[in-house]
Amino acid sequence: MIEEFYGFSAPPFSLSPDARFFYDSPGHRQALAYLQFGLQQGEGFIVITGEIGAGKSTLINRLLDELDRNSTEVAYITTSNVDPDDVLRLICSQFHVTPQAGDKASLLRAVETYLIHQRRLGRRALVIVDEAQNLPMRTIEELRMLSNISVDGVSAIQCFLVGQPQFKAILADPDMEQLRQRVIASYHLDKLNQAETQRYIDHRMQVVGWTGRPQFTDDAVAAIYHATNGVPRRINNACSRLLMHGAFEGLDVIDEAAARQILSEMGTEVAESAASDSAKQDDGAPAAGATAAAPAPQDTMTELNARLTHLERRLSGLERSQEFISKSLAALRSLEGRIETLETNGTDGSGETPDLSGLRLDIGDCVRQIAALDQRLTETQAAPSALAPDLTPLEARLAGLEAVLQDSAGAADPATAATLTRIGNDLRAQAEILQDVMTVTMSLLGPSAGGEIVTPAPYTN
Repeated sequence: MIEEFYGFSAPPFSLSPDARFFYDSPGHRQALAYLQFGLQQGEGFIVITGEIGAGKSTLINRLLDELDRNSTEVAYITTSNVDPDDVLRLICSQFHVTPQAGDKASLLRAVETYLIHQRRLGRRALVIVDEAQNLPMRTIEELRMLSNISVDGVSAIQCFLVGQPQFKAILADPDMEQLRQRVIASYHLDKLNQAETQRYIDHRMQVVGWTGRPQFTDDAVAAIYHATNGVPRRINNACSRLLMHGAFEGLDVIDEAAARQILSEMGTEVAESAASDSAKQDDGAPAAGATAAAPAPQDTMTELNARLTHLERRLSGLERSQEFISKSLAALRSLEGRIETLETNGTDGSGETPDLSGLRLDIGDCVRQIAALDQRLTETQAAPSALAPDLTPLEARLAGLEAVLQDSAGAADPATAATLTRIGNDLRAQAEILQDVMTVTMSLLGPSAGGEIVTPAPYTN
């Protein structure tokens, strides 16, 4: 919906770390320079810290994009709350090394043999640990011990540790003295300021083909900055919702009023900030206990006209949303033909057994989101009937497919495997559409639906 209305080639504010969207603010540029410096040194530890959502993972992905993979082998570990033996197993897995046995001695021997072999071939080995604040001290010590492996006086492995601010306190522990002596550079990635927030928003949209629509006004950017505190991931969340709102309202300009409305609905600090700003600007505010003057008739008319205009825009957006929801549900129902094919062919034939576990999870997520959409729409008294189609047949069909997959897990032939793959791709695409439908519907229905609006968690494969 957002891409179609504004002409973007992809969602500009996706939460997934993507090196394409790397924004080289002064802080991010300096953090990247530290990592590049560490690569030139070829030894020791580089430590990068930053708040949750500051862009650390995107920074690492940008570094990985720049690496010459012909000369560098990388083990990128994101599951960091592991004991020393498990971190060795993760490193072996990332480097595609198979130990002769599962005991620690065999793991160490396999890792050491691999590192020495790579160094003699002129290749370096780099271990990157994300969420390093979760590493137990014994595991950190195991990584330090690995850094002792060298060939002809040259270190055979290098480690980058990336984590949240509390990781600095872990390194400050007296027991970490030996590791601290191996840290050749460290940097704390800070949040964006307001000017950088403006450039960050423009940059994300430019990557996906922004042509000037929409335009975020300076006041809107200020509201976004104060609501998100300059944290990139929070900015992504806010701007994604604002673009959805803008697409349904047909907005070419996203101003302060639209920003504050949506941000306050998201449960940010915008409402309090607005009240504080208003109090500061109103030099003639009455003292405590004083009675405020009644609003003038012209002020009342102005407010009523503003509310009427907003209601008209909201109804217009609702009409567009009905069409969007109808198309989305039609696309979901089109899966029935593929499902029938699978039900027909999935129980006979022979050959390799496809991996059905991922598809079953996709189906489960899709069924749950359909059920949530169905329940929310049918419970909404004030919603037009066009917003509450009967999803029960499709939900039952998907549930039946899940059962068929369970029964046919050992008997699917290669042709069926291809059918499964196509259906899985369709399910993932439609699950993403469902997420957009849920977000849009909740935004449009607002308080009229009764109770607190809860947006479902983003679909993940």
